[in-house]
Amino acid sequence: MINKNYIQVVKGDSETILIHENFREVVVNGVAKRIRYKESLVLKMLIENYPNQVSRKVLSDSIWGSTYVFDETINQTVKNLRIALEDKNKELITTIPRFGYCFGVKPHYTREIRKITHARLKMDIKNLRAI
Repeated sequence: MINKNYIQVVKGDSETILIHENFREVVVNGVAKRIRYKESLVLKMLIENYPNQVSRKVLSDSIWGSTYVFDETINQTVKNLRIALEDKNKELITTIPRFGYCFGVKPHYTREIRKITHARLKMDIKNLRAI
């Protein structure tokens, strides 16, 4: 058994998504997925600021710092997050036109206990090395 602290969000009527407390792992439909570092920072900022909106400027300054960032870079980061979260209808990450983004579902903190078989653990390690 592996104990992990998660942020739980319920999308739609019943689909539960778990986001690991370090924001580098999400569990969607029972499948664990790793996300990139910048994606995890964007996700963390949106969740921590729920229900408030976060501007592109704040995202850019906080996450990329003094590096100049094109709008397309932020757009692509959010697009990758939506793909990882299977957020086709943009329920979780909502676009605020000409401003930025907000997290659209209230997050709940929980402790998820799940069994991982040896074969599953080996598969997860293999997948993580591919990232």
